[in-house]
Amino acid sequence: EFAADGVRYIELRSTPRQNLEKGMTKKNYAETLISVINEINKKGDIYVRLILSIDRKSTLEQAMETVNLAIDLKYTGVVVGVDMCGNTNGGAFSRIKPAFDHAKKNGLYVTLHVAEIPDCREDNLDMTAVSPDRMGHCTYLEEDLLKWAKDNNVAIETCITSNIICRTVKSYDIHPVTEYIKTDQPFAICTDDKGVFSCDLSDEYLIFGCINKFNKKQLFETSKKTINYIMCKD
Repeated sequence: EFAADGVRYIELRSTPRQNLEKGMTKKNYAETLISVINEINKKGDIYVRLILSIDRKSTLEQAMETVNLAIDLKYTGVVVGVDMCGNTNGGAFSRIKPAFDHAKKNGLYVTLHVAEIPDCREDNLDMTAVSPDRMGHCTYLEEDLLKWAKDNNVAIETCITSNIICRTVKSYDIHPVTEYIKTDQPFAICTDDKGVFSCDLSDEYLIFGCINKFNKKQLFETSKKTINYIMCKD
């Protein structure tokens, strides 16, 4: 579906799962995904990389297990990083922060869902202290941390439809992305969960273009800039 939509490079996210009754470990799960992705990449229509996700409610042990799995599979060239996602009420980030520090120290890219709800200052500070490569949503991120992101070239993964549906942004015309353009804040247009929110990337660019009155050339340049923030060196 992404290839048909014109996407040529994508980073998919998946939380490693296991079913020990059927003999499937988290490593088996990830290796199966990698095998399928390798077959897709061979065709050359779209190039896929994999980010292993960690739910915010995970224990430190569980989070560390996923990080170590990503480190072990980094050699494949498919697994490029780890992500923190999940219910914002799943617990303080500080509980699992050591796992993401470990990921950074071992050469993994890190992206975190940050400031999806208001009044999470301590959590936001803990997450930016990891020095993530990208941050998701950031709809309630404080001005000083937005400045930190800009100064450190940390892109914000902007998911317009998701933010509207989840009501973290009240309307399209006041979406934070309009300010990102004015302040030259690094950002990337994303779909969040394509299946859940029923949105194609091209639709997200159309919405973005309408909000900001961008022409085709400006949309192209916006898309081109995101290459600077991908989790792939080649």
